Amino acid sequence: MGRKIYFYGLRTEEFIHPKEAEAKKTLLGSKGYQKMVAALSKAADVYNFTKKEGEFTLLSRQTAPGLFRILEDTCRILDMGQVPDLYMIHSYSQLLLPCGTGQDCYLVISDYISKAADEEMLYYLFGNAMTMIKAGHVEITTLTSYMTDNIWLAAPQLAVKSYLHKADVTSDRGGLLACQSFRAAARCHFLELGLPAGETAKLFHSDEEAALYVERYLREVRRVNEKDPLLTKVSEKWMDINQIEGAPNRMLYELYQWYKEGYPRLLRKYAGADKNKGRYRI
Repeated sequence: MGRKIYFYGLRTEEFIHPKEAEAKKTLLGSKGYQKMVAALSKAADVYNFTKKEGEFTLLSRQTAPGLFRILEDTCRILDMGQVPDLYMIHSYSQLLLPCGTGQDCYLVISDYISKAADEEMLYYLFGNAMTMIKAGHVEITTLTSYMTDNIWLAAPQLAVKSYLHKADVTSDRGGLLACQSFRAAARCHFLELGLPAGETAKLFHSDEEAALYVERYLREVRRVNEKDPLLTKVSEKWMDINQIEGAPNRMLYELYQWYKEGYPRLLRKYAGADKNKGRYRI
C-alpha cells in the first residue's frame, strides 16, 4: 500500500450521511424505541457479556500482530485515540463489527473474514467498524442485534432501520477514508454480493478500473430494474422493512457517488494540512 493521509482533527460531521442526524433524532424521540431500550438494555448487557466470555477469543498484539497493526493504523488515520479490544469468533460470516456501549466498545472479527480479506480490504473493514464507534452508532446497533422477532413487532421497526441504513452509509465512507482505495472498498462490497476476494483482485488493479467496473455494474442493475419498476419498488420496500442492513446494491451506489463527489474534497483538505505537518506515512 502506498502513501496515506492521516485525518488529524477529522469530525464525523464532515462525511456523515446528510439525513443520518435527523433519522437518529426521530428514533431517539420515539416512545416505542424508549420502551424497547428499557426492556432490552439489561438483557442485552448480560447477553453481550455471555457472548464475549463464552464465544469470543480475545486477541493481542502478540497473537495477531498483523490485525493489530492495521487496527492501530486505522485509529490513527481516523484520529481516534483509543484502540478497542479485538475479539475473534469462529464463523463463516463476513463479520467485523463493533459491539458494546460507550467506552466499553470492542470489535469482533470472524476467523473467515480475517483470512478471506487481504490487507487493503481489512483497512476498509476496520475503518467501517471504527467509524461506527466514532459516529456513535454502536449502542443502537448492539441493542438491535439482540432483538427477537416478537420484540420487533412492538418496536419502531421502520424508524430503527431508517436510521441504521443511513448510518451504514456513513460507516462505508469512513471505511473508504481508512483504506483510501476505492478498489478495496469495491472489493469488500462485491464480497458481500458473493464475488470472492481473489476474483475481484483479478478484475481490477486500480481505483480507476474498480470505478469503471462498478459503474457498469450499477448501470446493468438499473437496466434490469427498469424492466419492471413496480416489482423493483416492492422489492426495495421489502428490503427496507426486513433488513437491518441497507440493500447491497444501494449501498454500493451510495459509496460510489461519494467517492466521486465528497471523498476528493476531504482528501484535498487534509492532504494539504497533513503535508505541511510532515505527517505522511510511506
